[in-house]
Amino acid sequence: MGGYHSLDAGIGSNLDIWNIGGSAFWASVNGRIAASINYYSTSISGVDLHVTSYGAGGEWYAGPNLTVALKGGGNSSDVSAFGASASEGGGYVGGMLKWYAMPNLALSGSVDYTGQFGGHATSETIKGEWLFSQSLPVALYGGYEHADLNSSGFGYSGGGAGDLVFVGLKLYMNGDGSGTLVDRQRNGSLGYIAQAPVLGLPTD
Repeated sequence: MGGYHSLDAGIGSNLDIWNIGGSAFWASVNGRIAASINYYSTSISGVDLHVTSYGAGGEWYAGPNLTVALKGGGNSSDVSAFGASASEGGGYVGGMLKWYAMPNLALSGSVDYTGQFGGHATSETIKGEWLFSQSLPVALYGGYEHADLNSSGFGYSGGGAGDLVFVGLKLYMNGDGSGTLVDRQRNGSLGYIAQAPVLGLPTD
C-alpha cells in the first residue's frame, strides 16, 4: 500500500507525508490480526523526517455493528534540519471503536499516542464514512482531529496543540458486484490496524 497526504501547516507551507508499506494478516469470522511495516517520508520548511515503523494490530468484531481495534509498535527515525541531523527510536499505541449506524454508514472514534525524539504526541479523532454507491462503489468520509504535542528534544522544551478537519472520497476495489460498507471494510484492506501515526497524525 502507499499514499500521499498534504496538510496546510498555517505558516505559508504544507506538511507533505509520503508512505509505502505492507502487512501480513490472519482473518476469521470474529476478527483479524496483522503485522505491518511502513516507511514514511515527511518534509516541511526545510525539515526532512524519515520514519520506518513496525508493529501489530487486531480487530475484534464485537457484534454485527461494532468493531474494536487495537494496535502498537515501534519505529526508527532520521531527521535533518538546517544542517543538523539525528536518529532515534520510538513507539506508538492506539485504539479505535467503530459503530455501523447502518450497513453503509460507519462512525468511529480513535486515540493514538506516539513517542519520538524526547517528545510525545496524543491525538483524538472522530470520523464518519458513508458508502453512497454499493455498485460503484464510492464512499465519502470526513472528520475532526485534535492533537497535543510535547517536546524536550533538540534544545527545545515546550508543547502545542492543533486541530484538523478533513474530508475525502474512497474507492473500494474489493469484492464482486455490490457490497455494504461493513462487508468491504471487514474483508478489504486492514485500514486502522496497519497504520502508524507520524508526528502524532494519523496516516489514513
